[in-house]
Amino acid sequence: GFADGGLPPDPQDEATFASAKIDHDRARTESGAARWALHRALLNSRRALRPQAGTGTVDAVSASGSLVVTWRDRPDLPDLALLVTFRPDGARLTPPGLEGAPARWIAVLDTVDARWGGPGSVPTPPPGDPWHLPAPGAILLRRDAR
Repeated sequence: GFADGGLPPDPQDEATFASAKIDHDRARTESGAARWALHRALLNSRRALRPQAGTGTVDAVSASGSLVVTWRDRPDLPDLALLVTFRPDGARLTPPGLEGAPARWIAVLDTVDARWGGPGSVPTPPPGDPWHLPAPGAILLRRDAR
């Protein structure tokens, strides 16, 4: 599958559409309600942080079942980083171009948080240290302007 380095599903395939439809019965279960709440939080974060807006630099690095994307130098918008891993043993990830920088990152949304059905939030490392993500997991970070 896609998480294993395969190709993404064909968006023109009827089966892709059918698999993406909301299952309202599942949304009423505990895990379904948590997923629904996570999707709402993701959409709210996108609306508030506007990663698609402004000029600046977008970097993406993908390797060994992990992905790191950063949005930097956007006028009047915060620097962002998205760290994702599908590796079975998790991953230690650092936003590219900022390794060793004394930047302080704040977790905006963490998919392994217990409120989304995960084992618990990722601890914030000291500035410049990598983030340790269990798999599967993603964390959206905002660079502290201080």
